[in-house]
Amino acid sequence: MLSDPNIEIIGPRGSAFGREVLRAWLERAGLKLTTLHVFARDEHVVIAQQGVWQSAETGGLPSQANVASHFVVIDRHVTSYARFDDLVVALKAAGLTEADLC
Repeated sequence: MLSDPNIEIIGPRGSAFGREVLRAWLERAGLKLTTLHVFARDEHVVIAQQGVWQSAETGGLPSQANVASHFVVIDRHVTSYARFDDLVVALKAAGLTEADLC
């Protein structure tokens, strides 16, 4: 598994730790992500994505939006994952710029 056993998951409603939390969240949300762009430097990676997931706000109908994910990768394991609604905010949180586009 590529995620650290104690991975930190950070989202709009707070944070939690552990692979099981990550697995349960992904299964519950039915999240599907399509990569649009990848930015990386050192241990920080930001991926601009198109996301589709099940939404309680729409009565279980799929929701879709462009999102960004910030990963911290140490010793080949993802130690932190944070989801952002805005690519610019994700890049700033990661200390990256558009010059870090891969």
